[in-house]
Amino acid sequence: TSAFVANEWTLISLTKIINDIEFVSDDNNHASLIQGILKSKAKKHLFKHNDMQDLEDKLKAVKGTPCLIFESVYSMEGDVATIKEILDLADKYKAITYIDEVHAVGLYGETGAGWLEKIGLQDRVDIISGSFSKAVGLHGGYIAGDKEVVDAIRSISPGFIFTTSIPPVICAGALASVKYLKDDGGKELRRLHQEKAMELKTLLTDYNIEVYPNETHLVPALMMRASLNLLFLLIFMSFFLITPAYSAGSDSSDDKPAKPAHSKEYYKAVKLIKAGSFDEALVILENIIQKKPDDADIHNYMGFSFRKKGMLEKSAYHYEQALDINPKHLGALEYQGELYIALGEIEKAKANLTKIDDICWRQCSELRELKQAIEQAVN
Repeated sequence: TSAFVANEWTLISLTKIINDIEFVSDDNNHASLIQGILKSKAKKHLFKHNDMQDLEDKLKAVKGTPCLIFESVYSMEGDVATIKEILDLADKYKAITYIDEVHAVGLYGETGAGWLEKIGLQDRVDIISGSFSKAVGLHGGYIAGDKEVVDAIRSISPGFIFTTSIPPVICAGALASVKYLKDDGGKELRRLHQEKAMELKTLLTDYNIEVYPNETHLVPALMMRASLNLLFLLIFMSFFLITPAYSAGSDSSDDKPAKPAHSKEYYKAVKLIKAGSFDEALVILENIIQKKPDDADIHNYMGFSFRKKGMLEKSAYHYEQALDINPKHLGALEYQGELYIALGEIEKAKANLTKIDDICWRQCSELRELKQAIEQAVN
């Protein structure tokens, strides 16, 4: 039912199959692995995270059958295990190997199989665990390995036998998602995902929020002051804009996952606008609009930039385009209202205010700011 359950009960079950098993575990391992080891009541040895000398010392101390447990991508700091070196030591001391690929499945490798596929070492690990949540987008967990090993664990694991099965619709969804992640669409999503993760790391760094360095998609932001939590949340929410994967006016999706709405160039233009560099921003936005003429956000920022440059006719044109594409675009309604105020057309500005009020029920900043601008103009 989950990767947590898969990890926990696989480790417990291994103790019933191998009486003298001793677990050798990275001390940064996930809670599900820790719980599985504790509940198994088998002897355990913890080695310092990614410390090969300490790992070898712990393997030397094992009296029974060693089972080496580690993750590929660690979720807290986003770092990666020194997998080849770990497997070399496992071979040397004849240890069973168990790797948790939950934070890598779907996100790495030619077909999205995980970090082991990325580095070409899938055939050197005995048991691999993964998840249908995270990148796959549903829920459920699994283990993969030799048929005999998987059958033995499944046959004696209460966590598998006595729990409710995953509903068929979830299984079908997971299968469809895995198939998509394996094809060209999945490759493109992995590329975009990495690009967005790197961009977010850069953006947070620009705002003086320290990000723990790593080579993965995970973004461990170090919150030194509680006041930064809100800033982080606002940046995160504004950064990951996603749009439905179907055209405007369509009644149904096209079975493809939603993609990030905007490119790296778009965020560069927004940053330039916030810095007051409207000419540079417009050059970038003009290039983007050639490829995405139906993007209301681009038209809105072009309208804003032209207004700041005093080019009111061009500004008006782009606001109209934005609102033709998306009549409920709050930013365009606010900025167009401000343009109306600059032109002395207060009634039109008030009409935009009414539209914003209808959309957000007095809850949004666009309403407050346009209302304040109208009041200042009237007074």
